[in-house]
Amino acid sequence: EALDKLGLPKASLTETSVEVTSSDKKKAAGVASTEEATKTSTTKESKTSSSSPFPDPARVQQLNSIQVQNYALMKEAFNAVMTGLMTVLDNMEKNSEKLETPKGMGSSGMGMY
Repeated sequence: EALDKLGLPKASLTETSVEVTSSDKKKAAGVASTEEATKTSTTKESKTSSSSPFPDPARVQQLNSIQVQNYALMKEAFNAVMTGLMTVLDNMEKNSEKLETPKGMGSSGMGMY
């Protein structure tokens, strides 16, 4: 969407394919025969439109500011994900003994019952 605002040249390619089938019935010497003919034609059309050879500097500056803003948002999201991952790993490391042998599964063999 932001790139559209730059007014860069746009290229489009259109391909159209048409298939026509016709059949003729002929009767010669008492034998009926059918001839079918199929004709396929493909048309390719390429269009390039340009408003100016160089993009407007103000528009390029606006696009750059959008990119910087998105970079900052992505960096912030990455830091939040990394902080969450480190928190989970730290808690698993601190509680590794409890995770390996949950309460009541100790080696003493003495239970409540």
